[in-house]
Amino acid sequence: MKVKIRIKNLNAWYGKRHVLKNINLEIPEKTVTAIIGPSGGGKSTLLRCINRTHELKRGAKVSGEVIIDNVDIYKINPVKVRKTIGLVFQKPNPFPNMSIYENVAIGLRVNGIKDESQIKNLVKEALIKVNLWNEVKDRLNSPATQLSGGQQQRLCIARAIVLNPEIILMDEPTSALDYFSTIAIENLIKKMSSEYTVVLSTHNIQQAARISDYIVFVHFGQIIAFRDTKSLLLNPNNETIEKFITEMQ
Repeated sequence: MKVKIRIKNLNAWYGKRHVLKNINLEIPEKTVTAIIGPSGGGKSTLLRCINRTHELKRGAKVSGEVIIDNVDIYKINPVKVRKTIGLVFQKPNPFPNMSIYENVAIGLRVNGIKDESQIKNLVKEALIKVNLWNEVKDRLNSPATQLSGGQQQRLCIARAIVLNPEIILMDEPTSALDYFSTIAIENLIKKMSSEYTVVLSTHNIQQAARISDYIVFVHFGQIIAFRDTKSLLLNPNNETIEKFITEMQ
């Protein structure tokens, strides 16, 4: 299977705190990879290093390589990197002063697309992909904040995919949602892996079991396992992972 993201000797700090320690990882293309592990272990930091948003935090620094399609993203313009890798946050964050339509269209406008017909078609396509079009097509000009939490998160995913990135990063994308919204997002993630390479962090081992192809287990800033989901969960071969799985069930 083709490797989409190749990480070599990645280290990350917040000031003097060494958060990620010599991370080496190869993430296959068009799969769902779940990053799991105890809170504070570096899951979110690893995600942010993949699209160069970690360094936006004061005192943060990174060393090592993150290679995507044979290009080390730490050797090119970070703004370009952030535009081409979608990121969905833990809490739905639609732009509060924009309509449902403009929340998706804004990325296209910022990236220089001016043809309103093209924008309209791309917005509709993105909303269809996240199973939101039929729910909002008659109120596209309403404020995005009027949507439910689950709808807002699907809108944020539409905003991430409208520019057709090849990689989608998700930081605990369902932790703020109810059961039914969570299932809807999980089904969407599984479907998305036919088009995108999806990497998500989650504290929910059952969720990782349901939707991921691979699991990366991060513990105190180090990777202690990276295997296909089924084999890791059935046969962890690691006391720390076994304990984590037992406690989360």
